[in-house]
Amino acid sequence: MTSHGGQAASWILWPALGAGDIDFDYYSVVAYDSYEQLGKAFEAYANGGGWQKIQSLMSGVAECDNPRLYDGKLVRDGTGS
Repeated sequence: MTSHGGQAASWILWPALGAGDIDFDYYSVVAYDSYEQLGKAFEAYANGGGWQKIQSLMSGVAECDNPRLYDGKLVRDGTGS
C-alpha cells in the first residue's frame, strides 16, 4: 500500500505463551492519522489493485472473520506536553 501512497502504521499481534485457550492465530492492526488517510487507503485498496494483490498473496494462507473499526483519541503522548 505504501507504493500507492498509503501512510498507515501496522502491527501483527499474536498470543503469547501462557495466554490460555485463544481462538485466533494473530490480529492484523492498521492505524491511520485521519479519516482522510483511511479513505485514501480504501480507494487504493478497492480501485488501485490492493484487493487483487492481497488475494494473490494470502489466498489459502489466512482468512478473516469480521473486520473491526475503532476510533481513538490521543490523550497523552508521553512527552509531558
